Amino acid sequence: MARLGMIQILAQKLSAPLSLGLNAILIQLILYKSPHEMGMYKYLLCYISVFEVIFAFLTVIMQPDFFSHSSVFLVIARKDRLNLPVSFIYIMNLMLCGMFGMSMAFFALHFIYRYLVITGHEWVKNVSFYKLTILIFAPIIYGALWMTIVVNTMKPTESSNKILMEYFLDCKNLTVDDINYVGPNYYETFHGDPQLNWDALNGMLLLDIMVAFSVAIIIVFAIKCYKKVNILANSVQYSKAFRDLQSQLLRSSL
Repeated sequence: MARLGMIQILAQKLSAPLSLGLNAILIQLILYKSPHEMGMYKYLLCYISVFEVIFAFLTVIMQPDFFSHSSVFLVIARKDRLNLPVSFIYIMNLMLCGMFGMSMAFFALHFIYRYLVITGHEWVKNVSFYKLTILIFAPIIYGALWMTIVVNTMKPTESSNKILMEYFLDCKNLTVDDINYVGPNYYETFHGDPQLNWDALNGMLLLDIMVAFSVAIIIVFAIKCYKKVNILANSVQYSKAFRDLQSQLLRSSL
């Protein structure tokens, strides 16, 4: 188990410089080497790249532990790794969860935008402040909703604390005061009796619906894009350069 923990920490520490390097190159290519026909799509790709860099750095700074036992699954932020107040690392932990929710929105938004471009929709033909605002704030709203669900339905409980003390904290020489966590505990113990934790169940149901919604959008619009690109490949209505560009962008998205 200790070896697995070291592998997790090493992967987290390597992810930030790797993400920074790859996304820095990607941003340069998008801004200076991409065709003019990409329009607002360039800004969306740059936005996603910056988000990925921030997400990676937040992960490596926090180095969260993932703990699962019986009916509990927790994302744990430790004070000894950050040397910051527990209240502050709780906020960072929530931000990490919220950014995961944002990533779900980015995947869906990406494929919707690709479809609008391929079909020549009026909405993507020119850049405007209004359109950029939608592209920027749609993932943020999705992430904020994700974070709101987590903070209201998956907060620390006495039952979770007891499980942590028995199976996690002792072996790491930590106490409950040294950590903060979020995550569902599906069964709470009251007076020795396990009872369903409906808050956690409802919270996970909502998060599952959000994930399923994003995945459904990705699948539907990926299929639509694939069919449309195949039609474009045999069409003389558009230039060969435009057809090749759309085919390349779809393959890279997939």
